[in-house]
Amino acid sequence: MQPTKSSKYDVVVIGAGIAGLTLCRHLLLYTDKTILLLDRRKDPPKEAPQKYGESLVQCSAYYFSKVLDLEEYLMTEHYMKYNLRFYWPTEGLDASGLENYSQSFIRTISNIPTYQLDRNRLEEHLLAINTENPRCEFLGGTKDVKVDLSTNGDLHRVSFAGGEVSGRWVVDASGRGKVLGRQMNLSEKNAIRHGASFFWWRAWSTSKN
Repeated sequence: MQPTKSSKYDVVVIGAGIAGLTLCRHLLLYTDKTILLLDRRKDPPKEAPQKYGESLVQCSAYYFSKVLDLEEYLMTEHYMKYNLRFYWPTEGLDASGLENYSQSFIRTISNIPTYQLDRNRLEEHLLAINTENPRCEFLGGTKDVKVDLSTNGDLHRVSFAGGEVSGRWVVDASGRGKVLGRQMNLSEKNAIRHGASFFWWRAWSTSKN
């Protein structure tokens, strides 16, 4: 497997998730760089499991809508909302009822709309508009990616099953894949363990005659 346009790129991005796709979009809008986007999936947005979504705050909403020029797309294809409200247990009060929780929120409506994103849909859109640009090529289904970083100013080499390319910059946007982190033994255990659970339920009602 080998890219069809070139074997040399300005930027090689590993990972076609939201980080890699937004970086490509940013570079295509504001630079003249050529980009190769690699991912282990042949069609990352469609093959990925449904992601739980992304609730944007004003800073990220501004970046997506204004900097990445996605405002019209976000307004028509995703849910627009305003602000966030935070809750936490109040010391000394029973935490079984929401009315006993402390709250923090913005009292006035912000002039910057925020959005509740469908991650899979957004990533599918970004992949499509990125690859419409002749300066960006996507290569899916790349396995066994290895990076040989140059130490003398030459181009870095990125190899994978069936091919090899070179680039002036290499960006690891593989997330949990940690391509460079694993290869260079950069990963460190964090004493703080974070986790989240999400669930949906179907509401029902019962009545007695």
